[in-house]
Amino acid sequence: MSQNSERSEDTIVEIINEFIIFYKDTYQINIQSLFDNIDEYDPTSTNIMLEEFYETKNKYEDNIKNHPEWNKIYKNKIDFEVDELYGINKNDDLYVISPSLFALLIEIVNFKHEMIDDKFKIIIIKTN
Repeated sequence: MSQNSERSEDTIVEIINEFIIFYKDTYQINIQSLFDNIDEYDPTSTNIMLEEFYETKNKYEDNIKNHPEWNKIYKNKIDFEVDELYGINKNDDLYVISPSLFALLIEIVNFKHEMIDDKFKIIIIKTN
């Protein structure tokens, strides 16, 4: 396995872990993984957190083609109307915002190793 593919796999795992942290903090649920409460013998079995992660990832991919500005990270304001808006709090202060939750998950994964003394949390600012 190449170093790039290992890094890519590590990044995906970190994004999933950050999503789980966001979901548990936001919805105050006690769930340990994306696969909790899934019946392994039922091919149609799923859970709400896994579905939300899949939907979040798909929105990000759709935005790449249709609304690239929705995947960007902004310092403190945006100049267009959106249905959803998320933010990253750094040490309890709003650090950046984006209409894309997935973009913020990537952002946290990319910089959290550089700022290990800081505390980060993704928050919902606006949802439809």
